Amino acid sequence: MFHGRDAPTLILRCVDEFDEAHDAVDCQVAGAERHAQAAVSFQRRAEDTCGSGSSRDRIVTVHVDHSGHLDRIEFAAQVSTLSKSQLTSSVMEAYRAALSDVRTQMVAVASEIFGADSPTVRKLADQ
Repeated sequence: MFHGRDAPTLILRCVDEFDEAHDAVDCQVAGAERHAQAAVSFQRRAEDTCGSGSSRDRIVTVHVDHSGHLDRIEFAAQVSTLSKSQLTSSVMEAYRAALSDVRTQMVAVASEIFGADSPTVRKLADQ
């Protein structure tokens, strides 16, 4: 228990410390809310992202969705001139290019939303 003239000063100091702690918690909560909103925004935009890529000879073009699943394949008229082995190679080459395209777009969206130096962007870029 406090007695004397120091009691009001100590009480005010405790109130100030409580206010500072309360403000710090409010700041952390606000930061978490901003991050959650950014995550929702990223998810929405990421789900709308798709990628495409072509083989070097441009005979095969592959389109993928945001998760890299095949959406469609387009073949140029010259496809009939390819052997099965060449066609397989061209499809795989175009598919890898489409995956690279969608990954690049995801990193760009994440950079815009979270900032280019964020851990989220670094993780996406490293995949």
